[in-house]
Amino acid sequence: FNIMSGVLDAVLGGNSAYQDLIFIPGGMWLWEERKWTNLLAESFAFDEAAKTFTYTIKKGLKWSDGKDITSADVASTFWCRWIMRQVEWNYVDDIEVKDAQTVVFKLSNPATVLERYIIRQSIFPDAVYGKFAKQAQALKKSGKDMDSDEGTTLNEELQKLRPKGYTASGPYNLDAKSITSGRLDLVKNKTGYAADVVKFDKVVIF
Repeated sequence: FNIMSGVLDAVLGGNSAYQDLIFIPGGMWLWEERKWTNLLAESFAFDEAAKTFTYTIKKGLKWSDGKDITSADVASTFWCRWIMRQVEWNYVDDIEVKDAQTVVFKLSNPATVLERYIIRQSIFPDAVYGKFAKQAQALKKSGKDMDSDEGTTLNEELQKLRPKGYTASGPYNLDAKSITSGRLDLVKNKTGYAADVVKFDKVVIF
């Protein structure tokens, strides 16, 4: 999924712990306490009777470009993950944006593991990926899938995207100018989540 970050994904690696400092997920599971600590998410819950999973994000959070973080960002992230055949779509049939803070996942195959797949996922900006998400939604609504010619083309177009830099939601952002063969720097994103509590203005990764 980090391919959505373009060529810079190779810098941080596919499953780097540092990604969570740049793109915050809905929450983190605290293994010792056996509970979630919410980050982007205000709340989330299954409705067994309705076969839905509702995800509400916190108000007042912003991207590094100054835009509000909204439910559109969550929806676009997961529609792009449909393009990339990610595992949660074995359980999800559709996604509905209810309001600026609320996303409802309509489930075809309800399972408790879906909570982890959705809430642990880093959220990416609709401003960058929304056009692909809209195409994915329209393609699925038409009855076609990623095995179709249209699906193959859409996947290729997403993979060709090369953003000039990260639009961050977390307390740090990548300083692209700092990248050498031996190091890179993460610098404080002053409007990011938890930027007021992190202890360092810069994180140097060797």
